[in-house]
Amino acid sequence: MNIGVKPWLGIIALVPLAIGAPRADQCETHCAKPGGRAGSRNGIPPAIGVAPPSPAVGSHPRLPSIRRAVAEIGSSRWRVRSRAQRWLFRRGPRALPAVLARLRCARSPEVINRLVHVGIQLYLEKFNAAISGRRPFLGITFAVRPLTIRRGGRKKRITAAVVRQVWPGFPCGRFLHGGDLIIAVNSAYLPKNATVRDFRNIILHFHPGAQVALTVRRAGREHVYWVRLLGVPSNRISLAGMLQQRSIRMARFLRKYLSGVPPDR
Repeated sequence: MNIGVKPWLGIIALVPLAIGAPRADQCETHCAKPGGRAGSRNGIPPAIGVAPPSPAVGSHPRLPSIRRAVAEIGSSRWRVRSRAQRWLFRRGPRALPAVLARLRCARSPEVINRLVHVGIQLYLEKFNAAISGRRPFLGITFAVRPLTIRRGGRKKRITAAVVRQVWPGFPCGRFLHGGDLIIAVNSAYLPKNATVRDFRNIILHFHPGAQVALTVRRAGREHVYWVRLLGVPSNRISLAGMLQQRSIRMARFLRKYLSGVPPDR
C-alpha cells in the first residue's frame, strides 16, 4: 500500500526509537564491557524500543494455519491476539510473508502497530544465525532497584532488574518489554543490594546458546520465560557494528513496508 509522508511519520511513531542511552550510573547495556559506560559513550548504539509483545496466558489449542493466526492479530479480544502472536513467534521467519500481506491491507493503526512489531521481530530473527561470539547476550538495557516480595507468608527483600529497552529480533524480544521486572534467573532470586554489574555477571556465567529461565513480574503477576542467549563479539567495536547493522535493517524493513515492497534478504 502506498502511504504519504505524514502518515508515514505517524506509523514510525508507533514503533518508537530510543534516541538516548540511559544514565551510566543507573543502568547500562547488558553487553557493555565490565566497568565501562553504556550507550553511545563506548561506541554501542542505544537499543531500539518497539511495541511490547502480549504476555503469555496459559495453554491454548494449536492454530490451524499461519493465515488464521495473522488474522487473529487484529482481534478485539486480548487473549485471542496474544495466543496468535505467540503462535506466530513459534513459527519463526516462515510466517513473515503472511504478516506482510496482512500489513498491506491493514487500516487500523492499532492492528498495524501489532503487525509491525511481529514483522520486525520475525524479519530480524532471520539474521540471528549469522551472529557469533563468545559473549552471551540477553538483548536488553536495564537498571536495578530493590523490591519486596512475599514468599511462604513472609516478606523477602530482593533486587529486580528493570527492563528499560529491548533489542528487537533477539529471542528476548518474543517475551520481554520495557517495564518488566526480572526477579530471578533459573529460579535463583537476585540478592538484596545486587548491582547492575552483579546481574550482568549472572548472565555472563552462561554460555552462548544456553536457555535461561527468567522469572518476570509484570502488572503484579509473575511469569517464567525460557530465553535463549545469543553469542556476540566481545570486542565493543565489533558489537557496536553488529547492533548498528540491525538498526539499519529495521529501518530498511519499515521503509520497504511503507512503500508496499516486501523486504529482501
